[in-house]
Amino acid sequence: MLYGVCSGPENIELIKASGYDFIEGNLTKICQWTEEELKEVKKRLEAADLPMYCSNCFFPGNIKLLDESATSPAEALDYVKKAFERADYLGIQTPAFGSGNSRRIPEGMEPAEVHERLLKVLQMMGDVAKEHNITMVIEPLSHEVAETIFTVGEALSYARELGHPNVKVLADTYHMFIEKESYDVFSECSDFLKNIHFSNPNPPNCRFFPHDVNEFDYKPIVDQVKAAGYNGKISIEARLIDADVDIPLAVKVMKQLFD
Repeated sequence: MLYGVCSGPENIELIKASGYDFIEGNLTKICQWTEEELKEVKKRLEAADLPMYCSNCFFPGNIKLLDESATSPAEALDYVKKAFERADYLGIQTPAFGSGNSRRIPEGMEPAEVHERLLKVLQMMGDVAKEHNITMVIEPLSHEVAETIFTVGEALSYARELGHPNVKVLADTYHMFIEKESYDVFSECSDFLKNIHFSNPNPPNCRFFPHDVNEFDYKPIVDQVKAAGYNGKISIEARLIDADVDIPLAVKVMKQLFD
């Protein structure tokens, strides 16, 4: 298992010192950096010997993928090209497509059209990802923050229907908890699963860095991840309160649970 954490570059050195294998960056923010800032972050990652294997937050909220009157396909494609170019530069292997605001459904759009438009978006993203030898992952988001693709099972259905070699699936245990999705899905999607987001869920709309293996019943998650034979990337995605406390404790909890 490779252990990571979603964080900005301000915590690179702490993340490395705490024993993580990688950092997961925010792709929207990465696309907003100047060229100088981008080069500086890469230099710091290399100096710390800390890969940025993954990213979250693919799209900024002003890009509306299902509403072509708000964001044209050409505009979406231009942004996706820039995002994958920067992901490639930083060594990101598995960018996640969550971006609940960008998946908002225009008023009056029928479910069949939503489905077809999402497939078109995923095809476009997968094609650009392939040019960079990157595998993107569909991230399900709960009803709290999204209007489409709420469960790992739904993400898996899209990935299977599309059949694109560069489009796979992410499972976020917080959103699974909120949606009451069975953890058995880990085995169902094992051939497509490329990253897991992990946290101590504390709804509504909040999750914390794990501090102790006994603070929450993690056993059903751990058992099903292990039953699926998953041994890939898993990263903390949660509300950071005190980096010096949260970051070191969370990796210890993950290693106790999954190793």
